[in-house]
Amino acid sequence: MGGALLDAGHDVELLDAELGPLELEEVVRRVVAHGPEIVLVGHSGSTSAHPIVADLTRRIRAELAGVPIVYGGVFPTYHFRDIIEQEPQIDVVVRGEGEATAPRLLE
Repeated sequence: MGGALLDAGHDVELLDAELGPLELEEVVRRVVAHGPEIVLVGHSGSTSAHPIVADLTRRIRAELAGVPIVYGGVFPTYHFRDIIEQEPQIDVVVRGEGEATAPRLLE
């Protein structure tokens, strides 16, 4: 999605939390330091990664109360109803491929 957002003229910073890997506190610190207008979170894993994303987005919401949080990937594509009902810190779930959706969403 980053390439599509860059092509649309957006400032994008990719943070790969699996590289290292980074502790959740470090991910939150880096996100807050960047001062984003929107946070897009996804994972290449499946069901087992969702609890980590839920915890991470709660922590981000606590630090960046007014910043929209968008969640995408395989798990959210199929479980979007449960996520929206159970994770109020997540504002939007992108289903399927996000390359076309993300730029339109940011517009």
